Amino acid sequence: MGDIDRGGVFAALAGTMLLLDPEDQVKGLLINKFRGDPALLGDAVERLHGLAFNTPCLGVVPFLPYLTIAEEDAVSFAESALASVSCEVAVVQLPHIANFDDFDPLVREPGVRLRCVRHPKQLRNPAAILLPGTKATLADLAWLRELGWERALIDALASGTQVVGICGGLQMLGTAIRDPEGVEAPAGSSSSGLGLLQVETGFSADKQTSQAVLQKDSMLIEGYEIHAGETTRSPQTKPFGRIMRRASDGVDVADGAVRPDGSVWGTYLHGLFHHDEFRHSWLGELGWLATEGATLATPDAEYDRVADALETTVGWPTWEQFLFSPC
Repeated sequence: MGDIDRGGVFAALAGTMLLLDPEDQVKGLLINKFRGDPALLGDAVERLHGLAFNTPCLGVVPFLPYLTIAEEDAVSFAESALASVSCEVAVVQLPHIANFDDFDPLVREPGVRLRCVRHPKQLRNPAAILLPGTKATLADLAWLRELGWERALIDALASGTQVVGICGGLQMLGTAIRDPEGVEAPAGSSSSGLGLLQVETGFSADKQTSQAVLQKDSMLIEGYEIHAGETTRSPQTKPFGRIMRRASDGVDVADGAVRPDGSVWGTYLHGLFHHDEFRHSWLGELGWLATEGATLATPDAEYDRVADALETTVGWPTWEQFLFSPC
């Protein structure tokens, strides 16, 4: 499948076929995210068929505007750009950012501007700064320090900005990170954290991966956990919430941490902002003005849009013929 929205799709598809070994040849091609009338392509699809060793092009899928399912990777991480903004939130785009779709509902919320920032000079004065998940906590923590984020976060807190860490972001906000088994770095590695939450994290080879339900005040929030290591709190530090279910098992496990004044908090639960009640409550604390009657599209409805586009534009008989025939 080639993304025509980024340009160069015919060269990319034909060139990929040219570089593949004969035993790795694919059965068919799709052109994705085409804007306008496919007739504008003229004979380009037929020419591609010949250039790609007679591999059939099974369809031209249209660009679907305002599609709100998760993108494949952070290359496509989009910022919201609105004329009327009551709340601005900054996400630190870590070098090894992960689970960035945690913030998709914020992008789509009327009146909220979500901005990606890499350097503290890009911050301006947001209502909140989000430290997202990461595939490499220790490496990204070193990157934050190198760019001066440690001082920038302290200054932002002093000006009234809230600081939030999700998963790896939670770990970095603590006082210490240790890697005795060499999960991310040489065995025995350790680093002081940013020191904004009184928690410590120790990595281990065992990884927590499960659907989860977190209780936060009166709310039950469904999401998932995927992290290496365990985080412990100081006796004076309250958890952010409690994990009450993992997969089908009932549990009662303290999760995350929060400062007494609520200015800094973190959690291991991914998907938190997909919960409407929590998201609206949190944004309200930041000064967001809700737009009456505004609703977000449900994930099922968005996947139905994709399914409808594929059903309409893809040559299914041809697809089946080539997909299930022997190589």
